[in-house]
Amino acid sequence: GFDDMQNAQQSVLRSTVDGEGKVSGWETVGLIEDPPWTASAFVLDGFIYMVGGGRTSGLGGDNLAEVSRAEILSDGHLGPFELYSEMPISRSHVHQTPLRGRALYSVGGRTGESFSSTSDSYVGFIR
Repeated sequence: GFDDMQNAQQSVLRSTVDGEGKVSGWETVGLIEDPPWTASAFVLDGFIYMVGGGRTSGLGGDNLAEVSRAEILSDGHLGPFELYSEMPISRSHVHQTPLRGRALYSVGGRTGESFSSTSDSYVGFIR
């Protein structure tokens, strides 16, 4: 995400949920070396995955076709993020990527130099 000055944020935060279902606080559990903005994320099989997003370069920015992941370590902190796979097209503003079984769904987003909205839908499978 962005801070109030539109800088991409490196921190990965984690919260716990208490016995009443309330969020009980936040802590930093990892850093993203070159963080994208407007990516989505999900957790599966001991990894956190990050899908798409954008990175600032020059005056504009670049949409990403990356799926990266970091291992969730036994203490709840994260290992380093690494490239896991590529998406069919570069997209930012992907925001949600729901899972059903091992199928990952990604709908919409923004593409191209003008960051035009798209109605495309994609399904990928996590192996």
